[in-house]
Amino acid sequence: MANGSKSVIYQRDNCTIEDEVSNEVHMNGRRVVGDIVTPILSLTQLMDEGWAMKRGKNNTQKFIYMDKNGSSLTFIEKKKNLFYLTARVTEKVLIANYTTDLQINTENAPMVRRRMEQ
Repeated sequence: MANGSKSVIYQRDNCTIEDEVSNEVHMNGRRVVGDIVTPILSLTQLMDEGWAMKRGKNNTQKFIYMDKNGSSLTFIEKKKNLFYLTARVTEKVLIANYTTDLQINTENAPMVRRRMEQ
């Protein structure tokens, strides 16, 4: 995570999201982590996957636009320097479901240990 803290990934999936103006975007390898009230999208990860970041503003709001192959996501500044995308998951394909029980013996489960460390 950005501040150096860590969180357990308990699910990976591919999903399609639809924003408030009906733009649909397919996302591969989405990670779902525990203890986060608001889901977070990494803009850096999107740029690593070929998305281009642009910015804009009108009289009352600032925007961040992410564009790739004709698809677009619009993030609106709702708090000082915090930009939000209003969207919902319309389709989800589960890749893996990991345990959220931190008391498990990870010495005998190297794959779980590796996932918890990421």
